[in-house]
Amino acid sequence: MPTQSPTVNLLILTSSSNEAREIIQSLRSGGLPARGIYTEQYERLAALTEAQVTVDLILCCLNDPQIELDHVMEHYQEIEADVPLILLTDRNQGSNHLLRALRAGARDLVGRDEIERLRLVVTREFADRRTRCELAETRAQAQRCVGRIRALAEASEEAIAYVREDGMHDFANAAYRRRFGLHPSDELQNLPLLDLVVAKHHQALNDLLKELREAKEAPPLTRKLHVTALGGSGRLFPATLVIAREADDTAALRLIVRDTRHEIAQQAETLVAVDAGFASRNAFVNAVSQRLARAASGEPAQFALIYVGINGFAEILQAVGVTRGLEIATELGAALGRIAPDNCLLTRFADDGFMLILDTDEPADARRLAVAVRAELRLPVTLPTRDTAQPDCVTGFVFVQRTDASFAELVDRAYADAFARKPSIDGERDDTRPATTESTDGHQPLTDAADREIGEMIDEALQKDGLILVYQPIVSLLGDNQENYSVFLRLLDEQQRLHEARELIGPAVRTRSIEAIDHWVVERAIDEMVEQRKQGQKVNFFINMAEETFQDNALLFWLCDQLREKEARGNWLTFQFQEVHARHHLAKLAKLVTGLKKIKARIAIGRFGHDPRPESLLQTLQADFVLFSPDFAQQLSNDPAKQQRLMALANLAREFNAKTVVTGVEDATTLTVLWGGGVDYVQGNFLQRPSTALGLSQD
Repeated sequence: MPTQSPTVNLLILTSSSNEAREIIQSLRSGGLPARGIYTEQYERLAALTEAQVTVDLILCCLNDPQIELDHVMEHYQEIEADVPLILLTDRNQGSNHLLRALRAGARDLVGRDEIERLRLVVTREFADRRTRCELAETRAQAQRCVGRIRALAEASEEAIAYVREDGMHDFANAAYRRRFGLHPSDELQNLPLLDLVVAKHHQALNDLLKELREAKEAPPLTRKLHVTALGGSGRLFPATLVIAREADDTAALRLIVRDTRHEIAQQAETLVAVDAGFASRNAFVNAVSQRLARAASGEPAQFALIYVGINGFAEILQAVGVTRGLEIATELGAALGRIAPDNCLLTRFADDGFMLILDTDEPADARRLAVAVRAELRLPVTLPTRDTAQPDCVTGFVFVQRTDASFAELVDRAYADAFARKPSIDGERDDTRPATTESTDGHQPLTDAADREIGEMIDEALQKDGLILVYQPIVSLLGDNQENYSVFLRLLDEQQRLHEARELIGPAVRTRSIEAIDHWVVERAIDEMVEQRKQGQKVNFFINMAEETFQDNALLFWLCDQLREKEARGNWLTFQFQEVHARHHLAKLAKLVTGLKKIKARIAIGRFGHDPRPESLLQTLQADFVLFSPDFAQQLSNDPAKQQRLMALANLAREFNAKTVVTGVEDATTLTVLWGGGVDYVQGNFLQRPSTALGLSQD
């Protein structure tokens, strides 16, 4: 439904153009912006109100002898659009006719000479109509959102249902039906949840539902209950019911049913892996996530993530074979466990690599452990081709003080540090150039050579157009029709291998290619945007700007030149700045933002949510969007504390007129939580992976 104009568009039923002009002029002289058309052909009411001409109100001049009230009302009732009718009468009109008109739908009667009252009535009816239109649009958006959520829930592998407050089912996905042995054609609206649970748990379930209905806490609220459930053919199975109230005005409760036997098996799997007593990868990831969550909530949670890799592992496999080579790696891991302090958590991260968590508030502790491991960790076999004077492993670490990075980024930093031979501390720039002191053989460290290789590959790609843009949709949960996309970079090398941005950005910064890359991305994004706009697609691109790029004083002038040359508009672009970089360069960035706002460009804060004073960033940068750090979406449905933190930040963003985008969404359950919490947009590989084609896949 189109947005209503602040100008009142009138259709005046009269045969006199002078009278129509007098009515419009009298409304305008009272400060009411009005314009209109007139006709005496009331049989064309339906055609006129449904035409391209906007009609907000109909004024019927009953003092005109050409206008017959009964015929007017007959044709008015044929109108499908919501257009109020106001009758203008003289003192000779019969009351019975007028009462019939009011019963037939006319909104009010006004004397032809009551100009002031006419202004008040027109103002009231116009405002009421706008409110009705907005309400209808909101209801339509809500219905679209419900449809999307139901479709996403239907595709989920989790057993998801929605249960009304009376305990009856409102919706259940295919996985839920399979878990309880229900046929797809079975009617669920009259099926009580209690019928799917054994009798001894009925009271506890009723109490839990009542608690959620009457809870004073602000949603989202989540509760768990362990029950014995009734599956198909009378089969009993232990189940965990996860029931959530997602919003005050949501009539249905979200229910997820998990087979407790599967949960127990998963928990057992995450505790300890079978080889050498290492913690499993899942347990390790969870341990890091818990520490990051504690740090995000303000608790002390400093720790180091240490990578240990086996030098020349391919050489070992060639010398002793794959089976024995993997055994050697396991034995080396066991020896590493004996060297590491008792407070370390150790996991085997790859065939030739291990990761440790060391809880410490001093980077020096991690550095000392890394040095000790390099010195003491030795292979259990001697190979004639290896120099025994050299370490058998490489080590690198990242010391975590803040939570501006995800688990994957921390691992990448620790891995890069192993070859940079320079300890890194989380919170410093992850693109700081490693030390370049010469090694004993006179060669530069490996990272310098790798940087030069990638830098040359980038330079060649810039010259030969070997860079590629890919787009990931930012999907509205509120039903709006904006086509927003995040723009990402890929590089196709001579061997036709596709490199992601994470492989390129660090070397690009260190070899001073990052500004050229950002300029290339902006130019190509504008080209694509202009082409899409010509085809009628109103796309908007979110473009991330590197720290080095936005510090260039000439950036704004260059951008204005690009927009002018390509005949593009600034409001088609949203420039995204990472939260940690914005905090470090707030004054500098504020000046740039002021200029970008003048050309109508929009501003977004990326990786949002970990700054201790987010309100100062929102106020200073006047952000139009905030894109939450992807770690907020990880295990969100099972973490009420994280949900509360996310919703609090979302409310804060709304106070500063910034729309919220949750990134890193990987499952339908997380989507239902976000929709219930009032988040504006979502983005993630679950919805669609980055693609060279624009549009949201329907698969």
